[in-house]
Amino acid sequence: MAMCDETREVAQAGIQARHPEYGDEDLKWALFRLLLGDALFRAAFQGRPLLAPWAARPAPFCRRIQAQLFDVPVYLATAEDTILSKLEWSRFGGGSERQVQGAQVTTNR
Repeated sequence: MAMCDETREVAQAGIQARHPEYGDEDLKWALFRLLLGDALFRAAFQGRPLLAPWAARPAPFCRRIQAQLFDVPVYLATAEDTILSKLEWSRFGGGSERQVQGAQVTTNR
């Protein structure tokens, strides 16, 4: 049980870091949405607003690159968006050196 509690605390801390404007009640509902997914959240908590547990960053989706992988169309993140994501994850993870190194590798390509 301790691991579940710790995981929940980390998830809550991540939501709070991305949304400092959320109070305790909003934080609770955003966490429920993250844990349950949209369909189950809507069914279980009809009428509750869908508070975003993640940061709203639609721009990377606009900049994605379409490619073919084994004759299947796929979308790829740009190098710049990959670097930004790695640096964000590093910050949310308390300064993860692995994510910073990953960003450095991406810039050297």
